Amino acid sequence: FLGIALARLLVSKGLGVRVFDMKRSPQLPDGVEFAQGDIRDAEAVSEACEGVSHVYHLAALLPQGRASVKVMRDVNVGGARNVLDACGRHGARSMVYLSSVEVYGRMGEIPCPEDAPKNPVGEYGRNKLECEALCLARAAEAGLHGAILRSLSQPHPYFVAVVWMHQVEPEPRLAENLLGRVPEQPARIRARVARRQVGRA
Repeated sequence: FLGIALARLLVSKGLGVRVFDMKRSPQLPDGVEFAQGDIRDAEAVSEACEGVSHVYHLAALLPQGRASVKVMRDVNVGGARNVLDACGRHGARSMVYLSSVEVYGRMGEIPCPEDAPKNPVGEYGRNKLECEALCLARAAEAGLHGAILRSLSQPHPYFVAVVWMHQVEPEPRLAENLLGRVPEQPARIRARVARRQVGRA
């Protein structure tokens, strides 16, 4: 649902949007160009990134998918590498990568500071931490601008705004600019955010 929310926001700002996914969602807004493919297919990813100036990489295989370690790594790490390669090949100006608070593992304190030790305990967290390293290396080597956002894994629209986290190049209120203003949250949602939120830019 995060990709749909982002597509709607970008379309509402009058921007041209191309979505790359394995299947088109009926909830995508009108005016969105759709490119079908698998993130593991480097050629398909490259074609989808052609002519694109800014890339948002949100695709991932979550632990709930119960995939093998190899498949999860192929999707998460291999997919990120394909996107980074495509950005370089086609001259994209920036890329936003959606990471996860899973990179911290068991957090020693809540709220968790951005520079807390990274000790992922599962394959998903290890994948995300490796992808962050790939993004940072590409930024240093090729000058690709962008951001890494460490999000919570919560399937609820009120958590769309809680995607702030680490930025490759600091920019004030990055997540708000990308995803819209923080909605007013019901008390029960606010309480959960307060307990699990990892901090804001």
